[in-house]
Amino acid sequence: MVVEHFLHREYLVFDPTLSLHYEVFMIPEIRRPNVRYNMLNSNDKLDPAIEELEWPPSPCILHVFSSRTKVWEERSFVQEGEAAGNVADMRLDHPYVPDTSVYWRGVLYVYCQNKFVMRISLSNGKYQVIKPPLDCEGMAYTNLYLGKSVKGVFCAVHHLASRFSIYILDESSGKMEWVFKDSCSIQPCQIIDGPGPWTLQDINNQEQGFEYEDGNNEAVVEDRFEWDLDNDNVIETNSRGKYNSGGYINFLVDTKRRGRYNSGGYIDFLGFHPYKEVIFLSDTLRRGLAYHLNSSKIQDLGNLRPTNYGTEVGIQPFIQESFPYTPWMGWFPEDN
Repeated sequence: MVVEHFLHREYLVFDPTLSLHYEVFMIPEIRRPNVRYNMLNSNDKLDPAIEELEWPPSPCILHVFSSRTKVWEERSFVQEGEAAGNVADMRLDHPYVPDTSVYWRGVLYVYCQNKFVMRISLSNGKYQVIKPPLDCEGMAYTNLYLGKSVKGVFCAVHHLASRFSIYILDESSGKMEWVFKDSCSIQPCQIIDGPGPWTLQDINNQEQGFEYEDGNNEAVVEDRFEWDLDNDNVIETNSRGKYNSGGYINFLVDTKRRGRYNSGGYIDFLGFHPYKEVIFLSDTLRRGLAYHLNSSKIQDLGNLRPTNYGTEVGIQPFIQESFPYTPWMGWFPEDN
């Protein structure tokens, strides 16, 4: 296949508890056919024999950057188990594939086309295909998000109507299986006042000579950021109905009458807590929510558009995803 038929996504492999060095993996995916482009250029079409090839290939040659050597190299990984499908299957997938991955205990887990997860073992040069949970297969507009905690690798399946199913990966028997953990369907309820814990703290304002419109460039007092993830801003919920999977429909109830139910809103997935069994959600890109898997407790994380946030980031001040922050604990290279 020619280069034009591929896309590559970069994924970071970095665990500062094990080493200060990191690697970047480029994972290939098959470009979806462009119907309008096909009418003008036949190069976007593949030979039928190529479309029948298994994907991912074996061996799978990946481009890897190492901070130790500061160079890119090709690294070969051999398939263990079944393939995810063929090239034609990948080209029929939904065009939006979330950039979601997890590095845990020397293994890189990457969410790929057709909703399979590629498990890449850095120690033995092998990879495995992990099929999606059953309620995710065949659903074109259902996405899967990866995360981890002290117990292992998790995934959240985002269905329509703001319904989420949470699974944990069972690797004990050598056969990778997603085990159901929890399910919830949270209806949006706009809380329209109160900024919550979020405040934009820009330490570079003075260096850039930037002035906020309100003239407020004062440093923010640090103790304002203290917040209890377990107990603060708990939202009362009513559980009505029950899914076959065991999850309840949670209706947010604004006990302080600060807002009203917004039928035009939606709940979206932001990410996993790095070491607690908590998922972060957004209510119509305006309010952050924390959902506790073990207790079904929901907390309001505040306004996702802090004061002056739109001024700083431009015309689309939307927080649509999160990532675990890994602090750099070494020295910066002299040439940088």
